[in-house]
Amino acid sequence: MLLSFNFDALDIAPWLQRVATTANDLDFYELCVEYVASLNDSHVPFILPSNFVASLGFTVDIYDGKVLVDSINRTRLPLARFPFQIGDELVAVDSRPVEQLIAGFAKYAPQSNARSTRRRAAGRIVTRPQGRMPHAVDVGDGAAVEMRLSTGETMTFTIPWLKTGVPMRVGPVPSPHANRARSAVFGGDEEETPEWLRTWMELQHSAATDLEGELGTGARAPIFVLPAGFQQRRGTAAADFFFSGSYLAEGRRIGFLRIPSYGSLAASVLQELDTEIAWFEANTDGLVVDDMRNPGGFLCFGENIVGRLTPYQFRATGYELRATWSRVLGFHSALNNARLLNADKWIIDLYEVLLRDLMQAYGENRGRTGPIPLCSASIDRLPPTDLQGRGLSYTKPLIMLIDEFSTSTADSVPAMIQDAKRGRLFGWRTNGAGGTNITPLSGAYSRAPPASCWG
Repeated sequence: MLLSFNFDALDIAPWLQRVATTANDLDFYELCVEYVASLNDSHVPFILPSNFVASLGFTVDIYDGKVLVDSINRTRLPLARFPFQIGDELVAVDSRPVEQLIAGFAKYAPQSNARSTRRRAAGRIVTRPQGRMPHAVDVGDGAAVEMRLSTGETMTFTIPWLKTGVPMRVGPVPSPHANRARSAVFGGDEEETPEWLRTWMELQHSAATDLEGELGTGARAPIFVLPAGFQQRRGTAAADFFFSGSYLAEGRRIGFLRIPSYGSLAASVLQELDTEIAWFEANTDGLVVDDMRNPGGFLCFGENIVGRLTPYQFRATGYELRATWSRVLGFHSALNNARLLNADKWIIDLYEVLLRDLMQAYGENRGRTGPIPLCSASIDRLPPTDLQGRGLSYTKPLIMLIDEFSTSTADSVPAMIQDAKRGRLFGWRTNGAGGTNITPLSGAYSRAPPASCWG
C-alpha cells in the first residue's frame, strides 16, 4: 500500500493527532472516511448505520469528460419549472464547480479504479447518503443548481433537497447487527443455510456495496439501446434472472446475454443459463456477453458462468487467505460438521484443501496462503457436462462487454475469460475490486479509540 499509494495504514500517529482536534461525532466520522478511502479499495468502505439520504431528484454521470444528467424524476421536477433535459450538463452546485465537488467527494466514493472513483463521486453531488457522507445531514433546504442546456444557454435552478430516513447527528448509536450482512448474502433466513455451508458461502462473496445514485448497476436490462431487429428471449418475466436475445449483423445471427449480477446460487438460475446456452449454441454464430455495471456477487457463480462460456479446461482465479487462528478454527469446525452431517463430497474435499493450506501458512508464520481455489478442490476447472457426458458450454466466438463498474466477481469473470483466451474484452478496464467482502466495516462510536475506523 505504501509503494502503490504512498499511504501507510499502520502509521496512525498523524491520524490520532487529527482525532484530538475533531469537534463532534460527525467530524470524527469524516476522518474515518478519509482514512479508509486512502486504501483505494472498492471492498473497504467506511459505512455509518444511517438510512438518511438527501437527493435532488435527478442523477448524473460523466460522459466524454462532462457531468451530464442521465435521469430526471419529473414528478418532483416538472418540466415547466425545471426545463433541463437528459444530456444537459451540470456546471455547479451552490456556486461550487463540478470538478471541485468531484475532487472533494472522491473520499466518499473510493474505488480501485480512478475512473470509477470519479464517476461515483460525480453521483454524490446530487445523491448524498449519510451512510457514506457523515455531514450529508447538513445540507440546506435547497441547492442552487447551474446547468448548461443543449442550446448552450446556462441557467440556475433552485431545487429542494428531498430528505428521507433518520439523520444521525451526535452520540453513540447501536452497532449494526451482523445478520443484516448475512441476509444480503444469503437472500433469506440464514437458518435455512446449514452452518457448515455458511463458511464457504461467506468466503466467496465478492460484491459492490455502494450503488446509490448509479444508473443501471445490477439492472437486468442493458444500459444501452440494442440493435434494430433485436429479438428478446429472457428478461420480460419477473422470474427471469438473465436478459437475452439475438439479432442479425451482416447476415449472421448474434446472441446477446446480459449478466446483471452474480448474486445467486440458486439451481434454477443455472438451469435458466443452461437453457439459453443450448439455444445460443444451436441458433447463433457468435455471442455478446454483457458484464457492464455488474456489482458482483458469488465468486463460484462466476466460475460456473465461465465454465458455460469456455468449452475447454480453464484456470479459475486463485485467492490468498489470511491465515489467522480464528480462520483455521472456523474451517476445522466447518469440515468436522460437514463430515458428521454427510455433506456433499465436493464441499468436504474443498474444506480439506483450504484447511491444509491455512494450517501450512499459519505454521510457517507467513501470514497468507498461496493462491488457492475457493469453489473446487483444484484451480484448474473443466467445463460442465450433462449426465450423458455431453458438454454444456458455448463453443462459438464470443466477446464480453466490461466497464469501470464491472466490480468484484465481475472483475474476476472477465479476467478468467481473458486468461483462457476465450474471447476479447471490449470496453473500459474493470473496477479492480479483488478479494471477498462479507465483513461489514463501520464505526459508530466516537468515544471508542480510533481503531474503530481501521476495520
